[in-house]
Amino acid sequence: MARRGQNFTPDYHTRRQHQREDHLWKADMQAMQQADKIRYGIADKVHAERERGRKAVEDTAKTIDREAAESVKRILSTPITQWTGGARGTVTVNYRGTPMIRLDDGRVSRIDGCDPEVFEQMKRDYRKLPSLTHNPKSAKFFSKCGLTIDETYPDTVSGEYGPVDRKITVKDVPSLVSADITGAGLELTFKHRPGDSAKAWLSKLDVLRAGFKASGIDAHNLEIRETSDGAVKLVFNDKDPFDGLSQITHVFDADKGRSLLGITSDGEPAWITWNGSSGMVIGGVPGSGKTASMLPVFAAMAGQADLFVFDGKSGFDLDPLRHIAVVYDRSGDIEAPLGTLRDLESLRVSRTEQMYQSTGISNFWNIPLAQRKSAGLKPVFIVLDEVQTWLDTSGMSKEEKATSSEIQRLVRTLIQKGRSAGIVTILTTQKPDATSIPTVIRDNAALKLCFRVSTPEQATTVIGTQAPGAPSPTSIPMSSKGRAVMETEGKGITMLQAGYVSPATLEGQLSEFAKAHPIHHTEPTPVTKPTPAKPTPPKRTTTDTTTDDAARKEAVRKKAIEMGLLPADDPATAENKPPTTDGYNPDAASDL
Repeated sequence: MARRGQNFTPDYHTRRQHQREDHLWKADMQAMQQADKIRYGIADKVHAERERGRKAVEDTAKTIDREAAESVKRILSTPITQWTGGARGTVTVNYRGTPMIRLDDGRVSRIDGCDPEVFEQMKRDYRKLPSLTHNPKSAKFFSKCGLTIDETYPDTVSGEYGPVDRKITVKDVPSLVSADITGAGLELTFKHRPGDSAKAWLSKLDVLRAGFKASGIDAHNLEIRETSDGAVKLVFNDKDPFDGLSQITHVFDADKGRSLLGITSDGEPAWITWNGSSGMVIGGVPGSGKTASMLPVFAAMAGQADLFVFDGKSGFDLDPLRHIAVVYDRSGDIEAPLGTLRDLESLRVSRTEQMYQSTGISNFWNIPLAQRKSAGLKPVFIVLDEVQTWLDTSGMSKEEKATSSEIQRLVRTLIQKGRSAGIVTILTTQKPDATSIPTVIRDNAALKLCFRVSTPEQATTVIGTQAPGAPSPTSIPMSSKGRAVMETEGKGITMLQAGYVSPATLEGQLSEFAKAHPIHHTEPTPVTKPTPAKPTPPKRTTTDTTTDDAARKEAVRKKAIEMGLLPADDPATAENKPPTTDGYNPDAASDL
């Protein structure tokens, strides 16, 4: 047992012990309190973490929901493009009018009876044609060309997140309804659509040409036409319709009153029917071949018609006709045809009267050919080549304009009334406009022939307004000399190729003909200038006027006999035959 020190104080040690114990107790209590605090705070923290996690989940869900709503609305509000139109069912491809191929959704099948060689040729020449019946490809092609008809309208769609506004665009694609391969190449017809027209397609012509060229189809000469029912027709003109067609021999059929000019694209003869007509208008730009094409037509009339030829450009293109023409003039003078036109107008009146008195027939072309030959009656053709020389008054003097005005009046009268007398007036021009051939003259001329021209207005000047889809002279290549459009008998307006005979060949032929069959040539009738009126002219009685009129008609009749246009008087009775006041001789008329 230890010995306590002398300074040991029990109270102090007890107190220290107590303080130590008290301190330990307090520390223990504090630790216990802290432990209790921690223990009791765990639940709160767990609850708080749970609340925070729940809130985070809710926020995340809201964010996802919001983003989903925005995505759905963005998707639903995206403009929609819908396609309509396009090919519907099978499209038949005709080769020169005969069905050969069927196209169906881009697939090609051969029709029974199709010539295998033609089938293979069509596949080679137009290998991309079937794609026009495959709607996705067709839609892409015409959309790039800007030829779809687009219509946009608003729409509202109800979704999980409420109504959404959007725009719908409907693109109407052209519908191919028929394909034809003619002598001139490919022709595609697209169904009429409301709001569509050939004019709209014409505005995209360059793009169309480029698009078809990229597809392997020659679209250099592509034309846009509109059919009578409003459909749009693409005419490619990628072939020469006259390849492989034989040349023709020019003939003048006096019985039927017609001339063979050339051949149509179908290989049929192209006739100019003079019978029942008294006027013809021929137009074409320089170098189109109009004069060279008509020269053999006139040459074929040798000995069967009376020709009066006036060349307004003072050239030699019609020179071979000098051998067979009653009158041939290439002076180009403003007054050159005036006297002849006056004579022919008088002849028109006297010939009609004599024909009717002797035959009871008022129309030259209705008189049987044999009867016409026995009476020495022939059709009369007056050709005014480059007629603008006499009808276009631009730059003319006052006197020349007066002459031009009378020529125009005589030409108009002959075209309007010359049919019954068998007189045909033919006007040609390389300057087809209203100043060269006035509209009133063109409209009265039943026959119209148009070679290549540069503008639709020039074509209208020559042939008038044509039906939609008719061949156009503006589409004729400059290299195709003698190519023209004309209204042919039973076929309407058609494309033709005129036959060609070299002027040198015609010169030799007509020269030999003239030697074997001499033709009575005359100089153009000189134009008499009106004499100035005397200051005090004597008054004429009715008897004087009648006598002068009868004398004038008798002078015209004698001139016509001299020119070979009327049969000559019987020498046995001519001396005792008094002039008649009606302008014809009854005895001579009986010979008709």
